[in-house]
Amino acid sequence: MADHPDLVLRKHAEDGQNTLVCGICDDEAEEAIKSKCHHTFCRDCVQRYVAGFDGDTDPECPKCHISLIIDLTQPALEVDGLTLKKNSIISRIDMSKWRSSTKIEALCEELYKLRSPHQTTKSIVFSQFTSMLQLIEWRLNRAGFKTVMLEGSMSPSQREATINHFMNNVDVEVFLVSLKAGGVALNLIEANQVFLMEPWWNPSVEWQVSRPALASPGTCPSG
Repeated sequence: MADHPDLVLRKHAEDGQNTLVCGICDDEAEEAIKSKCHHTFCRDCVQRYVAGFDGDTDPECPKCHISLIIDLTQPALEVDGLTLKKNSIISRIDMSKWRSSTKIEALCEELYKLRSPHQTTKSIVFSQFTSMLQLIEWRLNRAGFKTVMLEGSMSPSQREATINHFMNNVDVEVFLVSLKAGGVALNLIEANQVFLMEPWWNPSVEWQVSRPALASPGTCPSG
């Protein structure tokens, strides 16, 4: 709700019923994997969930509450680009009547301040909610910013292509990254600004994903 009310109000809209939703975070599943009881989870979410149980207690499925049996190393469920676009929160909202949020507008204002006629300042925007990133992307595109987005549901080849597009195109100013997907090692030395749209419950995750922007000497991330 603090990010944008639509993340709650539009989450279960009828048109998005085929979206892969994590049974733990209740957002679109990043690097989705499935349990033996046929429930879908973000790989990162279920890994942390299982790690929270001690050796004397077997984890139970947070959805059906039977013993949780899941291969944490299984390949991520494939979701093609057309399905991703169809299941985007943007496709479930009448955007002609859409209103932005204070947080999204504050991000736009900060990105405008970074613009210079002499050089391109590249920024990374992290959020733990894919739907939030989709709303940000829509708003920034209409404000004249060129963006790319990295989601956990992308295949390795899609991730590599997205990263290369950000690194090699001077007119692409903003890289939108899922906080879960960003936990995978990224070498984004072209970026020198970081914005975290909401705090993660584990601060070490924020530090881990923010480190790529610190790789460029003489820069200072903000957010």
